[in-house]
Amino acid sequence: MSTHAHEPDEVVESRGRRHGDGFWSKLFGASRRGRREYRAWEALARQLLAAGASESGPRSILLVSPTASAAAATTALHLGGAFAEEHRRATLLADADPDGRLSRRLGVKHGRGLLDLLEDGPPGDLGNEAQQLGGDGLLVLPSGDPRPGISGLFVRERTGPLLAAAARAGRDLILVGAPLDDSSTALGFAPIVDSVVLVIDEGRTRVGELDRARDLLKAKARRLGIFLAAGAR
Repeated sequence: MSTHAHEPDEVVESRGRRHGDGFWSKLFGASRRGRREYRAWEALARQLLAAGASESGPRSILLVSPTASAAAATTALHLGGAFAEEHRRATLLADADPDGRLSRRLGVKHGRGLLDLLEDGPPGDLGNEAQQLGGDGLLVLPSGDPRPGISGLFVRERTGPLLAAAARAGRDLILVGAPLDDSSTALGFAPIVDSVVLVIDEGRTRVGELDRARDLLKAKARRLGIFLAAGAR
C-alpha cells in the first residue's frame, strides 16, 4: 500500500517479520531482539505508554484492522511482549474479536473468555480468567465460545466494567478487535479505551479501506494512531 496518497495523523512503520525470544521464538521462529524490525514494535510501545496521563498508570489499547488480516493479532503479540519484557508491566492481551483470531493464532482452546465476562460481569482480577504466555508475566484472555446476540454485549454498560477491572488490578489491557469490515463490535471499545491503533497490513490494505476505517474510528476514539505492519501473515 502506498502511504503517499494518504497522510495519517501518525504512522509508525514496521518492516517486521515474525520474530521472538524463548516463547516468542516458538511462535515466530526467529530472534526477537537485535533486529531492525523489532525497533518498530518497541517504538509503538513507547508512544502508547507516553500517551497516557500517568507514566506508570495502566493503559487500555484497542488494535483493529480495516479488513480481515493477521496484522492486528500479530501486532498485539509483539506489543504485549514489549510491554511485559522491556517495560516490565503487567499486561493482559484480550481477544475482543468474536471470531477469535488471536485465540486461534495462539492455539488457545475455546472456553470461558471475554464474551463470558461481558455477559456475566468481570471478576475482581481479570488475570484469574486468563492464561499465561511464556514466562514474562504476559497473560491472554481468549474470546470465549461463540453465541448468538454478540453485538448486544459490546455496549458501554458492559465494556466499561471490563476496563475498570483491568485498571483496578494495575494491568495494561491490549484488546484485539474484530476487523471493521467484518463486524462493528470493535466500536464498542473505541470510545472508552485510552488509545485506538488502526493496524494496516502493508501490501494488502487498500487506500479506500483505510479511509473508511479511519472515518469510523475518528468519530469514536479519544486518541487514534495508525501502525503500518509488514509481514503480518
